[in-house]
Amino acid sequence: MLRIRTAAALYALMIATSTAAMAVIERGIIIRVGIIYVAPDASSAKLSNVTRGREVAVIERSPGWANVVATVEIDPDQETDRNVTGWVVDKGIVTPSTPEGDKIIFGEAVDSEAEASRRGGRKGSAQDAMRLYARLAEYFPNSPLAAEAAYRSADIRWQIEAIDASTRPSAKQSDPSLKYQIDEEGYQEVSRHKVG
Repeated sequence: MLRIRTAAALYALMIATSTAAMAVIERGIIIRVGIIYVAPDASSAKLSNVTRGREVAVIERSPGWANVVATVEIDPDQETDRNVTGWVVDKGIVTPSTPEGDKIIFGEAVDSEAEASRRGGRKGSAQDAMRLYARLAEYFPNSPLAAEAAYRSADIRWQIEAIDASTRPSAKQSDPSLKYQIDEEGYQEVSRHKVG
């Protein structure tokens, strides 16, 4: 009986410890392309790049560096990604506690959107803008910019899908039911944000 109580107490302690460790992890949004390194040293091996608007979990910080878990794209065309753990330079990570973080993210999103509209602009900038706007609405729902950011994110997603739909073989079908239907869920999400 004592072994069962000891095992139960040990299990409860493990759960409490892991819960406390999870509370320390800080979520954030990266607003510039970051290189993920194996160690907090620019001369160490590079693991991957993390693009604008991607969410990161900051595990720990050291002077000038952040140890993060980040989602990185493997193949943008296939929309495949994976999580990578490593070190990034501690610049350009906006968290909910960042002063005026909503304005910082909005400014970066506007910049990415403008880059996407330029001929020969940065590859993937429309997706960056879409992610940044969506993260602003998610991380700062009470911001006066949240509703506009949610709308812009949905609009960019719709534009990307409309271009994609027009290039599919089904776009040439005369029967409308056979054509690719664009998901308008993002626009419905906008109605949940306050306009102000």
